[in-house]
Amino acid sequence: MNRLELPAPPASQPYLPFPPAPRTASNAPPAPPGRRRRQVLVTLVVGLLLILLTGVAGVVASETSRSDPRPLLGGERSHAFIGRSAGGEPYRWDPCSAIHYQIDPGRVGVRIVDDVEEAVRRTSEASGLRFRFDGVVHASVHDLLDGGSFVTEAGGLHWSPVLIAFRSRAAMRELGVRKAYGVTFPVTSRFDAEQFVSGVVVINASAHLEEGFDRAPSFGTVVQHELGHAVGLAHILDPFQLMSPMPIVIDWGRGDRAGLEELGDGPCLDVPTAEFHAAIVPRP
Repeated sequence: MNRLELPAPPASQPYLPFPPAPRTASNAPPAPPGRRRRQVLVTLVVGLLLILLTGVAGVVASETSRSDPRPLLGGERSHAFIGRSAGGEPYRWDPCSAIHYQIDPGRVGVRIVDDVEEAVRRTSEASGLRFRFDGVVHASVHDLLDGGSFVTEAGGLHWSPVLIAFRSRAAMRELGVRKAYGVTFPVTSRFDAEQFVSGVVVINASAHLEEGFDRAPSFGTVVQHELGHAVGLAHILDPFQLMSPMPIVIDWGRGDRAGLEELGDGPCLDVPTAEFHAAIVPRP
């Protein structure tokens, strides 16, 4: 299981590098043959990229079927999971237990808690999973990942709450993460490698993102995207889904919601007993 990142888009390029619009006729001399060949090549490359994006999205989408008439891009099939069991079930949390989480706002300040709670509410509403806020904390992400236990001893041994932390670009580089708005480390255990028991979400506090959910990317939409990873969704190459690496939407798309609904559906799971050194933590 690899870490899952939301990369920062290039600063000076659009999401899809469409060629410039054709110019009107003029009295200027025709372009040299070499330049015309380059222009044709660029157009062909862009067309191939568009075909590739559509094709790859079809490959990684969940439960695709040649006989399924529903659209892929922007549709309910447009989602993917971090992994599936041998029986075809997605890796997921126990739907009958609350997912505990804590927030470390770092230098962003406690005002960011409102954005996190709204992202949690949206994730819960779409999936049916229950979340429980365990308060604001100040924790060392580096020590937590290096220690790898993800167990708390408060009132007996329990799996640690999911930590949602805001860190500087330099701190993210120390984690092996570069040029990303956020990264998620979903944690399973050696007792059941297909069931999530904890996790860490790290948001780039140096990215100069706006607060709220009015545009993408923003702190709110990035947190919501990373929470999708935390509960089991993977990237999907469909910009109309929030789980796209470069989404153009500010809330869950139809495919996101279908995937989240599947993650929150199904029978209760036997939650593994929390033990030291039993966690499986994905690392860069």
